[in-house]
Amino acid sequence: MRDRSSWYQPVVAALGPWPEEHARTRPALLCQVELALRLMETVAPGHAADGAWTLLGGYGLAFARAAKLSVGEAEQVALAAARHLLWPMRRGRMWRQSLDAYLQLPERLRAYRVPAAGEPAYRLPLVVAADRFAAYDEALAHLPGFTVKPLEQAAAGEHRFMDRRHRRTSVTIPADLVRDPLPGHSLTTERPATAGPLDVPLSELAHVARWMDEEEWRRGRRAGNWAQRLNDLDLDTRDGTAFAPASALPLDRLTHLVGMVGAGKSTLMTLLAVWGHHNGLRTTLVVGDLAEQLTLTELFRGLGLSAAPIQGGTTRPQHTQRLHRRLAARGAHSLLAHTDAAFRHLSTACPLDALRALDTSEPLRYNDAPCGGLHPVRPAAHSGDAPDGLAVEHAVRALERARGAAGSRPPRTTATKRRSGAPRMPARCGVPVPATPPRVTSWTR
Repeated sequence: MRDRSSWYQPVVAALGPWPEEHARTRPALLCQVELALRLMETVAPGHAADGAWTLLGGYGLAFARAAKLSVGEAEQVALAAARHLLWPMRRGRMWRQSLDAYLQLPERLRAYRVPAAGEPAYRLPLVVAADRFAAYDEALAHLPGFTVKPLEQAAAGEHRFMDRRHRRTSVTIPADLVRDPLPGHSLTTERPATAGPLDVPLSELAHVARWMDEEEWRRGRRAGNWAQRLNDLDLDTRDGTAFAPASALPLDRLTHLVGMVGAGKSTLMTLLAVWGHHNGLRTTLVVGDLAEQLTLTELFRGLGLSAAPIQGGTTRPQHTQRLHRRLAARGAHSLLAHTDAAFRHLSTACPLDALRALDTSEPLRYNDAPCGGLHPVRPAAHSGDAPDGLAVEHAVRALERARGAAGSRPPRTTATKRRSGAPRMPARCGVPVPATPPRVTSWTR
């Protein structure tokens, strides 16, 4: 994530006390709208202020070039920086609502005035925060830095966390499971420049296809017949207004591939990814569903290539269930027969589930896994070496519940003498044990 808030903090501080009648409009919104209007002054001077949102999305540079605007290196950096800093305003409705809220603020706080819809904004004399434009120009001069939030690694001992149902539970991590933190990768290290146009000869793709066939035969994997599939593929590229047979595939920014079902588009995509791996390039494949993603991951790893699927954490149980249903539709009705290799990427088991306290009789849901919510438990101070009798009784009863034994002893109660006229108080359990409602849980592989 990029840091989208540090740039306007000095301007917010310089604005001084915020008027109470405009408390619903945050000072940050004033800075964000004025940054967008400053971007319009830089990239599209004289254009309507209500169209600034078109420069904040992924096609801002394309729109600027289509409008015959002068876009140099400084303007390209400004567009990229504004896209990060003003990402919530990339929609037309959101931008217009923000601009309307900005125009409702008193002019002594604002730096711009917009006479009417469809007209450009022009500056006002600054009354407060007179150096705000220096902050705006600095924000548009370079890309914002990354937001870094270090995570403290859990140590050995007892930890507590809250599940999605706001129930407190604990887990004890043994010392032999604690490892040194893994070194992260630098977010600021420059990568080799590989963004230039590429011409991929079909002869090189044919060599890659033959290598894939040989590697699959050597590793005992199912044959993909890549050389034959590439031989059946006809590639025509557009030269001006007509298509003609080509011996190389040009890749320059955005390239569209059009073909009938089974024409070889997916085959070409797979061969290009392997070709890029052999040439030291990193390739990202965006596919339509998770099944195809896992199939490609297993294909690349089966060839000895480095590949990893990128999945969302919260939707993994749904993907696992879909894979189970897909296998059941093929005739594998028993879960014991679901041994597809894709399950290794869809595990829903939490390693901490087996380390929880003895009084937990239900498995931990995948969405309740405390990946970043463990809180260490401080040891309680006891007077003397003898353990508390109530704590021992509570531990014994918890162990009986975990083993399925019914508690035969009545709960201990304490009572105090009631004063005359004082309201009667209910008896308190020596150790309160909250009742846990029953829950139906389904296990997936």
